[in-house]
Amino acid sequence: MRTLWPAQKTITASLPIIFNYLAIRRWTPRLQSTLQMATTAQILANRQNSEKSSGPVTAAGKAAVSRNATRFGLFSVANFVQPEEQAIFREFESGYLAELAPATSLEQTLACEIIHAAWRLRRCASLEIAPPENLADEELDRLQISIDRARAAAQRTFHRSLKELRRLQTENLHPAEVMIKQAMAMDALLKKDLDNRQRQLTEGSAHNFAKQTQSQPVKTAPIPRSAPCPCKSGEKYKRCCGKNAPPVLTTSRAA
Repeated sequence: MRTLWPAQKTITASLPIIFNYLAIRRWTPRLQSTLQMATTAQILANRQNSEKSSGPVTAAGKAAVSRNATRFGLFSVANFVQPEEQAIFREFESGYLAELAPATSLEQTLACEIIHAAWRLRRCASLEIAPPENLADEELDRLQISIDRARAAAQRTFHRSLKELRRLQTENLHPAEVMIKQAMAMDALLKKDLDNRQRQLTEGSAHNFAKQTQSQPVKTAPIPRSAPCPCKSGEKYKRCCGKNAPPVLTTSRAA
């Protein structure tokens, strides 16, 4: 066993004390800054600053701030409507609601899904026609991939919701109403077919009349060679304009 000298024993015993002293010297300023209490003036100043920077207050400001993280609106949960598109969206939505005619809460939900999908399809087309100008080629490629994904998802939602809405509306109808609607649809098809037939007959008659008019030239009576010339020169037709005209044969009938 190794024997330690008295000086070595003293140094070895004092090492933990030295390490603790260095650690306290290092962490004491941080602990003091953490545990130091704020003064009353600082607390009042903090409260006043928080009141000045509380964010938007109006509804328009809150709506604008809520779209800060939205860049293109291809996958947004709500309808992404620009401020200049508010009137267009209202007309778009009212047109769809008038055509879909939802009557129950479930039908209203499906109608909202259809409108949301249709507006997203319109958004995809707008970005394809006029993409942002400050995008690089790689960003444009990624944008096109996102547009294709958003369009595919919107088309699936649109057709699935529309099919379900029509099924519900058909089930909710009375059998008599269903028969009336089917009869009205049949009448509309028959009327459309009749109009097409009448238009075809009218166009065919006009074409045949024009063809007959063009194929039948106007017949004029032959001018005798000894008759006065139609140009009113005073000469006979055979000596003026009809020098090369063939003779006109006339047959005498017995009285």
